[in-house]
Amino acid sequence: MTPAVPASLNRVQIRYHGSDTWVPASPLTLDLPEGTSTLLIGPSGCGKSTVSLTIDGLIPHSVPSDYRGSILVDGSEVADTDIAPLATRVGIVMQDPDAQIVTRTVWDEVCYALENLLLPADEIIERAGRALADLGIADLAARDPWTLSGGQRQRVVLAGALAQRPKILVLDEPTANLDPAAAHDLHTRIAGLTTTGTSLLIIEHSLDDLAHRVDRVIALDEDGGLIAEGTPRDVFVDAADSLAAAGIRLPTSIDLGRRLSVSPPPLGPEETLAALATSFSPRIDGAPDDAPAPLPPPERPAPVLRAHRLCVRRGDETILYGIDLEIGGGEMIALLGANGSGKSTLLRALVGIQRLSDGSVRTAGPTRRPSNRPVTLVTQNPEHQFVTGTVRDELAHAMRLAKLPSDVIDRTVARLLDDYRLTGLADRNPFTLSGGQKRRLSVAAALTIPRDLVLLDEPTFGQDDRHVHALMEHMRAFAEDSGAVLFATHDLSIASAYADRAVVLDRGRIVVDGPARTVLADHLLLRSAGLRPTPVALIAERARARGIDVPAWLSLDDLAPAAEAGLP
Repeated sequence: MTPAVPASLNRVQIRYHGSDTWVPASPLTLDLPEGTSTLLIGPSGCGKSTVSLTIDGLIPHSVPSDYRGSILVDGSEVADTDIAPLATRVGIVMQDPDAQIVTRTVWDEVCYALENLLLPADEIIERAGRALADLGIADLAARDPWTLSGGQRQRVVLAGALAQRPKILVLDEPTANLDPAAAHDLHTRIAGLTTTGTSLLIIEHSLDDLAHRVDRVIALDEDGGLIAEGTPRDVFVDAADSLAAAGIRLPTSIDLGRRLSVSPPPLGPEETLAALATSFSPRIDGAPDDAPAPLPPPERPAPVLRAHRLCVRRGDETILYGIDLEIGGGEMIALLGANGSGKSTLLRALVGIQRLSDGSVRTAGPTRRPSNRPVTLVTQNPEHQFVTGTVRDELAHAMRLAKLPSDVIDRTVARLLDDYRLTGLADRNPFTLSGGQKRRLSVAAALTIPRDLVLLDEPTFGQDDRHVHALMEHMRAFAEDSGAVLFATHDLSIASAYADRAVVLDRGRIVVDGPARTVLADHLLLRSAGLRPTPVALIAERARARGIDVPAWLSLDDLAPAAEAGLP
């Protein structure tokens, strides 16, 4: 190993204590050359997060585990190196930001590692201030991290990692809890870190702001075996079919090009616009915009829940202002808003675990649930809801409390294990699952007994494309069976594909409540609420601004007519 490769993994597999399974199933080899960015992608549960924990020594020093193969950081084997010097070279942002927060103010959190590194006080102040400003959260410096939204806490942890200015930075789904505008801004900022010599390892499912910016991509299959490795073009263009078959979401530009039969499909914004310019006619100045016309309000189904003038305050701060919301049976409703807009607080208030400062929440109509609580919430962090020692028991827990017959419980558990691809994990402790597997378990557990309304806080984060759509199809089937679903999401593409209705929160107030496609097509409204349009809508918007007469697409499904027409 040369100094130009600060970290290297050679045929590495990890085994957690108490398990006989080696992760990933196939030995993994990768280098992190100095001043380069490497993107590691693969289906949920293939071992990506486990691999990330080896580079800073959490595996094997802090997490009870062993590894075989070799993991070198600055030429030293990780297993033989004390974790303290590793901490001076490697920064890590884990999938769950709550696992890394240890202090009671944002400022102290960002300074914590710097103080442990015994840096001079003036340097600590300069670094912490710069990191907070770069991530747009300087105004939160005096706040308690536990009073912030999940996305804001994720930015706090990122600021702490960036302030360390590590030689190697490992980012495990750094945008999972961020709204689209914040995620775009983050990827723009971290792209410049390699110019200072930092080596980046990034694990992500959402690739639109990242795929064209990284130097190298490693794609794994469900078992952790290698699908493809190389430049972004080598992987996303040449191996696109294999990636899609493994359930990996392709960058929108690649998917767009494939649907329009552009060969080779474009990678990144400029290539995409060039490809569209050859596929569509020039736009005529003054031509009418073909954005979807406003739809008449649909007939509202019988309500299962009504919130009236709902307010939530914490101390002198008001989180929610006068929320009026009615949810009808059979509805799929997307709750949208930037980080800190109040989405999670609203969901907690609707289910009754957030104290109201004013207003009321009432359920309406007969309940199908064998108890007096027809509404349930799946929280943003699945671990906050696990109460048993195995996946199987977690699924059975609510049914046992409801005193359902044992044969009914057994059949329901078996069906949910199969539906949510958890069968092979039935006897595992829920806390040992991958982030995506934990999310699937938490959603499945919410559906073990009849509900009138399911509230979901970021149900798709940490999921690969296959599991995202499988989970949302389950939610759609639940709604079609007269249940109602309100899901908070930062993925506007998922909202456009599955929501009948969209509710947008901005600084604690509902600014719009209407048909999802109408709301999502209003780019001015979205941006005023701190959101970005869907990736394909942005591509169409940029193309039309360049004089290319493309339709005002909202989702990739809107491209079907163009593909059928034989374009290009």
